Amino acid sequence: MKPKKRVPVSHSRPRKVKIFISHSSRDSSFVTLLTDLLKTADLREDEIRCTSVPTHGLSMGTEIANNLRDDIEQCKIIIAVLTKDALDSFQVLLELGAGWGLKKRLIPITGPEIKLEDLPEWLRKSHGMRWDHEECWFDFEPDVFNKLGKPLRHRKRFRGIVKELVKWQPVDDQQQ
Repeated sequence: MKPKKRVPVSHSRPRKVKIFISHSSRDSSFVTLLTDLLKTADLREDEIRCTSVPTHGLSMGTEIANNLRDDIEQCKIIIAVLTKDALDSFQVLLELGAGWGLKKRLIPITGPEIKLEDLPEWLRKSHGMRWDHEECWFDFEPDVFNKLGKPLRHRKRFRGIVKELVKWQPVDDQQQ
């Protein structure tokens, strides 16, 4: 019997984005950890849109604006990674405004030097968390995974990634 030819996930079925991660590309190390954390639940790679992480980004040749708009329309949850770079990004604010207008569930995660109370009122109204608040990460099970019907499958790996996330620091301009 001939082995079946493997077809990449992105071409085998239409993408059904459940989580859209809005972020600055300068924070790619953080969002890589965040996508790893999300995959400890029963989420498939094609259910997470995060443009800075290779297996969660856009396919070559796709129209960027239309694709992202469709993903925001389709997703159930938008996770906003809010750092100084993200708040300076027109694209991030556009994505978050689109999600707000569509009444999407928005989970803000603030990075260093950003306080929830310093955010615009429409963004501040969504209950969020600081990236370094370890206990809040454990709310992902009831507030994200369970709401999507995606149970946590790898608890030990989840805990290990949380330990890495709370230690994360943005890239310093002088290090580049």
